[in-house]
Amino acid sequence: MPLAPQVRGMLLEEFLLQLLRTSGYIPIEASNADHTLKAGASGLEIMGRGTEHQIDAIADYRLTHPFGYRQRLLVEAKFYKDRSGIEVIRNAVGVLKDVSEFWRKGDRERFHYHYAVFSASGFTPRAEAYAFAHDVYPIPLWRSAYLRNVIHALWGIREGSLRRMRTSRPGYLKDLRAVVRSSLRNRARTSEELATILEEYAARTLFDNFLTEAQRVSGALLAVTASGFVIMLVPPGEGLATNDGVAGNIERARQGDLRIHLRTVRSGLFWFLETRAGERLFSLDIPPELFRKYERPDGQRQTWYQAKHDELRHLQVVWAPNGVDGPLRLEHFELSAQWLQEVREGLQRMHET
Repeated sequence: MPLAPQVRGMLLEEFLLQLLRTSGYIPIEASNADHTLKAGASGLEIMGRGTEHQIDAIADYRLTHPFGYRQRLLVEAKFYKDRSGIEVIRNAVGVLKDVSEFWRKGDRERFHYHYAVFSASGFTPRAEAYAFAHDVYPIPLWRSAYLRNVIHALWGIREGSLRRMRTSRPGYLKDLRAVVRSSLRNRARTSEELATILEEYAARTLFDNFLTEAQRVSGALLAVTASGFVIMLVPPGEGLATNDGVAGNIERARQGDLRIHLRTVRSGLFWFLETRAGERLFSLDIPPELFRKYERPDGQRQTWYQAKHDELRHLQVVWAPNGVDGPLRLEHFELSAQWLQEVREGLQRMHET
């Protein structure tokens, strides 16, 4: 397998884990005394009924719902030129089933597992349909404008820039992940640490460029629709990785009458959550399957329209105003009555281009 897509996916996973802190998730960095995890040769492994699975990007949700176990999110990021296909989701479904059935007599704690697959290039229709049918969450990123600079920085990391990475030393990717995770969490420069793993100055420069762009993103929110679809909302970069940008835009969003628009930005098409006056609060990407789900014959057009209208009329968001140690807050965003027609027009534009 080429090294560059693997490294780009790993960096994207670490970036997303830090963003998820704003939505009430705590990244898991070591197995510690957790009986469901173990430290493998290449990173964290999670116990399944049949075998162990290497999944380094894991986060626990800070809220525990009534009549349920603690929620644990397994994160996988794909960074390829082509859209992620059904084989990616098949693997996720298999892992999710296996880890969900792990149980040993005497264990005091269990988890309710969720699996999210993020893709910088989106998903094929078959992959989306299969994911929604098996409770795997496909989250595209390629039409989220405020992630554009991070994704461009990751595209700069190519096979040639990694050719002198010390692949002969066991655990080099594990060490690289640890350095990047620490840098994203603590907003530190990592050139010296990267120099112990990467031998070429060009490679270190590319990694530093990614870290600089990643640290400009002030967080992200996970908005949930009526039937449980998850949409990631990203505020404009503030230059500092704080919640200030998130908090200010949430305050504006509370006023309601929000719209989802597809806008042209630098010759690219991107989705935005906007105020009625056109102020862009968050960028997002929408899985087309969210709309295909409610397709109906012409004789049921009104039912089809109303179902889609209800699906996204309200978005529910849980977020941490004061960071990972502060209390969580629940917000409801209300979209305008015209949101459906505007999104349909946006999808038509995407199809035409």
